[in-house]
Amino acid sequence: MVRLTLCCALVFCLAGAAQAFDEPTAKARVAEECVACAAYYDIIANCLEATRPLDKDLAARYRAIRQKLTQQAEELNGRPETQAVDDAEAAMVREVHQDCNALAPLKDRYKEICKTLVEKPKSRLSHWLEQH
Repeated sequence: MVRLTLCCALVFCLAGAAQAFDEPTAKARVAEECVACAAYYDIIANCLEATRPLDKDLAARYRAIRQKLTQQAEELNGRPETQAVDDAEAAMVREVHQDCNALAPLKDRYKEICKTLVEKPKSRLSHWLEQH
């Protein structure tokens, strides 16, 4: 009897784990990533301007990416996201103590996800639609 109960519990757990996020939830997750990545790219742009003024073209590119990601988040959520990006940026700046030389934790957390989000945005949606 115990075996049957454990077997049934395992089947129900596996069935629940195999369910993917529905599309609205997946879009909300991607929108959250867009907000975080927009903030991340703006911080990188700010630090480039402050520490490497000759890289102003790269800083401008990162600002354009910030704008693009903010727009993507707004399209996914159907609401303005500029304040959310500003709030996320403020939290990240506090995390690194406003030190452009202390960005390693942010880079570790966001670099790859943000790069994928910029280069292959549909793959992030697929990731969340297939997430278990």
